[in-house]
Amino acid sequence: MASISFRDVHGIADELGVDVQTVRRWIQSGRLRAFKPGKEYRVREADLEEFLAAREVRPKGSAPSPLEPSLFKGLEEERRRLRVQLLRELKEHAASLASRYRQDLAQLTARRGSSAEWERLERESAFASIGTHYLLQDGSGAPEGLQSEPERRVWRAAHKAGQDLDAVCNDIEAAAASAREVAGLEESEGLRALDAYRRRAG
Repeated sequence: MASISFRDVHGIADELGVDVQTVRRWIQSGRLRAFKPGKEYRVREADLEEFLAAREVRPKGSAPSPLEPSLFKGLEEERRRLRVQLLRELKEHAASLASRYRQDLAQLTARRGSSAEWERLERESAFASIGTHYLLQDGSGAPEGLQSEPERRVWRAAHKAGQDLDAVCNDIEAAAASAREVAGLEESEGLRALDAYRRRAG
């Protein structure tokens, strides 16, 4: 299986000669596809190349035929309709995942789940978050591409659901780290108690 090459926002900003916040705005507006497995965005090399290719300056060609504008308009309207439908479905998907993981987080916290349980939940939620953001970036387009306020509302709602899912995943990541720390301390205490017992017995 071929490995996937990722770039961080700082490296992209340095290479393109722009501010880091500019790169983040590209990502947050949906123009540059990215993932957020942790606290910072990661961009696939292929997605960065696609982003730059779409903004390549090309010489003007010949004038389009009279049929092209109406055909283009029809295709754009269908594409916009499908994009809005996809955004509605992704919003529901992200909200459902966030609700489920919020419940799992509460249950594991209440019964002091094991390190293995925390690790499984952390890994599963991280992959779900990455997959959801991939679909959001792939299907949403940029908000300026949506021509009506209802369409923009759907776009904002879908991305808000994705951000809520991110927040839950970050809470799970923090709780899992705490659980590992507590487990490590308990293991150290147990080893010290065993060592003291052996010294007394010896």
